[in-house]
Amino acid sequence: MRYRRAAAWWALAWLAAIELSVRFLFGQIADTGQLAHLREKIANLEALKDRPAVVFAGNSAARENVDPWAFAAAGGGDAYNLGMSDGTFYAMDKLLERYRGAQFADVRAVYFLINPPDVKIRHLVEIKDAQFMTLRERLSIGMFSAETLLSEISRLYAYREEIYYQIKLLALRKKITETGFSVADDARGFSPRDPDKGGSAAVMKSEIHRVMSGYALPGYQAAALLRTTARLQAEGLRAVWVLPPLPSAVRGELAGGLAAEERQFETWLTAQAARLKVPVIDARAVAADDCFYDFLHLKAEGARRFGAWLARPAPDARLTCGLNP
Repeated sequence: MRYRRAAAWWALAWLAAIELSVRFLFGQIADTGQLAHLREKIANLEALKDRPAVVFAGNSAARENVDPWAFAAAGGGDAYNLGMSDGTFYAMDKLLERYRGAQFADVRAVYFLINPPDVKIRHLVEIKDAQFMTLRERLSIGMFSAETLLSEISRLYAYREEIYYQIKLLALRKKITETGFSVADDARGFSPRDPDKGGSAAVMKSEIHRVMSGYALPGYQAAALLRTTARLQAEGLRAVWVLPPLPSAVRGELAGGLAAEERQFETWLTAQAARLKVPVIDARAVAADDCFYDFLHLKAEGARRFGAWLARPAPDARLTCGLNP
C-alpha cells in the first residue's frame, strides 16, 4: 500500500511538473503572439495619421500577404493592413467598429482575406476575442462549456493538439526558421517576412490538414464575417471577399484528401456571397510556389506583387517571384 501511495505521489508530481512547463512555454507563446500583437495593432491604429481609403482584414494571410504600399503604388488607393497573427473575423469586426469614426473615417472599401479554416467552428474562444466579449456573448458561444472550463484548469489539456502537432512536425523538418511572432508591423500594418527557403510539400500538407481538422460550419467567426460585411454595406462601404494565394501542395490537398471540407467551405461561401451581393476575388492559383515561405504565407516579394495585383485583379495573371534556388 505504501509503495502504491508513493507511486501515486510521484505520478502527480510528474503531472504537475509537465502542467507547469506547458503553462510557461505555451503561455508565453499565446501572450506574445495574440495579446501582444493585439496591443501592438491598437497602438499602431491610434498613432495612424493618414486615414486610409482601403483596409485589408483577416489573420496573418492578410498581415503578411498583402503589401499596402504596393497596392497604393498600383493605383488601388491609400491602404492599411489590419490583419494580425491568429487574427479572427470577430476581432476584425470589433476593431473596424471601434475606429470607424476616427482613423477609418475615410475608408471606402474593406477586403476580407478568407481561407477555409478561418470560418470554421472554433471550439475554444480565441484569446484576443475574449478581450472584446460581454458575458452574454461568452455564454452564447459556449465559452463556459465543460471543455473550456477544463482547458482553463489544465493547459496540458488545452494545448494537447498543439503539443501533438509540434512533436509530429519535428519528424518532418529539421529546424523551424520562423517563430511566427518575430516581425513587427510597419506604419501601414504590414509585416513582410523573407525566410531563405519555403516549406517542403510534406510540411505544407501536414499543416493544412492540422488547421482543417474537425472542419464544420457555421461558427461564430463565420457569423462575425457576415455581420461585419452587412454593416459595412449598410454604411455605403464596399466589402470584398478575397480567397488569397495558396501553394500548389495545399491546393492539391484541398482538391484531394480535404475535398469534402473544401466543398463545404465553397458551398457556404458561394451562398453567402450571393445573399449579401458581395464580390469574391479568387486568387488561390495566382502566385507560383516560389512566392511562398510556408503553407499560407507569401514572402516579401510575393506580398509586394500580390498587393499590386489586388489593386487591378487580372484573372489570367501569374505571379512568379524567382526567389528559391
